[in-house]
Amino acid sequence: MAKHRTTITELNQLDHAYGRNLTWKRQMKIAIKPAIITALFSFVLLGVVGLTPKEQGAIVQKTPEFSYFQQIDSEDAQTYLQNIKSGKNKTYWEADMPSLKADPDDPKPQNYTHERAEAYDAMTAAVKKKSMIPNAIKMALSLWREAVFFLIGLLYGWLYVLPRQIKLEYNMNALTQRNSAINLLTQAFADTTQPPVFALQVARDNTKGKLKDDFRLLSSVVAKRESDESIMNAIRDLRHEYADDMVFDLYMEQVATYLIKGDISQETFNNLMRQHNAILGETQIFQQHKTARVKKLTMLMYMTFGVGVFVAGVVMNILGPSLFMSKVWGSLVGFGGAVVVAGGTLWIYSMMMKNYFDNDLMSM
Repeated sequence: MAKHRTTITELNQLDHAYGRNLTWKRQMKIAIKPAIITALFSFVLLGVVGLTPKEQGAIVQKTPEFSYFQQIDSEDAQTYLQNIKSGKNKTYWEADMPSLKADPDDPKPQNYTHERAEAYDAMTAAVKKKSMIPNAIKMALSLWREAVFFLIGLLYGWLYVLPRQIKLEYNMNALTQRNSAINLLTQAFADTTQPPVFALQVARDNTKGKLKDDFRLLSSVVAKRESDESIMNAIRDLRHEYADDMVFDLYMEQVATYLIKGDISQETFNNLMRQHNAILGETQIFQQHKTARVKKLTMLMYMTFGVGVFVAGVVMNILGPSLFMSKVWGSLVGFGGAVVVAGGTLWIYSMMMKNYFDNDLMSM
C-alpha cells in the first residue's frame, strides 16, 4: 500500500492546532534552505557566462573606434584584437598598450604617442559600452542552470523537509501539552474535596490543540456518567490516540481506574508525573542538541562555499574573467562538476535532516 503523503491542508491543520498559521511565507522559509545551499554550490562551478572571447572580438571589429585605431597603430590594434579573441588575461598585456590612463611613473611603450593613447582609450571605452548590455543579458540568461539546481533543492525542501518540520513542531507541542495535562491532573487529584470531573475540567481549560478537545469530550462523558462503559470507551479512544506516549498511556489507565472504581493512588500519579517530566526534559535537550548540530553543519557548508568562491576567484585572476567563464563556467567540465558538487551537497544535507527528524531514540 502506497504511503500517504501529507497535504498542505493537513499540515496547516497541524500548524493551526497550536496557534500557528502555515502561510506561504512560512512554507518558503522552511523549504527554501536546501534550495539556497544547492544553488550556491552549483554557482561555484557554473557561475555566469557572458560573451565568449570570439563574440567580444566580433564586437571590437564592428566599432568605428577600432578601425580608426587600426589606421594609426595597426600592430597594437591587431595585438589587441587577438588578445581579446583568445580571452587572454589583460593583466599580462594591457600594460603594453598605449593609454592615457596608465600610471605616469610606469615606462611608456616604445611606440607611445598621445594620439595613439587617445585613440586606444576611445576604442576600449566604445567596446566596453557596446558589449555591456549584450554581456549582461547573456550572463543573466546563463543563470538558468543555477535555477535548475535551486528548483531541485526547493522540491526536496517542499516534499521532505516541510512536512517533517511541521510534524516535528506539532509533536513537540503535543508532548508539552500532554505533560501539562499530567501535571494539572496530578495536582487536581490531590484535592480529594473535589470530584474527579473537576480535574478533567482543569486539564480541559488549560491545555491547547487537539488534546484540549479530547479532554472536553472526556469531561463531558464523565459529567453525564451514563455508564461506566461510556467512560471506559472515551478513555480508550484517548489512550489509542496517544499510544506512542507510553507514560501518558499508563497515566490515563490509572485515571480510568479512579473514575470507574474510585480507587486513587496519589503516589502512582506522582511517579508517572515525574517520569513524564523527565521524558519531556530529555526530549527538549535532545532536540536542542540536534538543532545546534544542524546549525553548525549548515554554517560549515556556507564556509565551504566561501572557500570555493575564493578558489574560483584565484583561478579567475590567473586565467582572466573571459577565459575563465568560457573554459570553466561555460564548459561541460563546469557543468559536470556542478552536478557532482551540488548533488553531493544536497545528499549530505538530506542525511543531516534525516538524522534531525529521526526521533526513534526518544521514542525508546
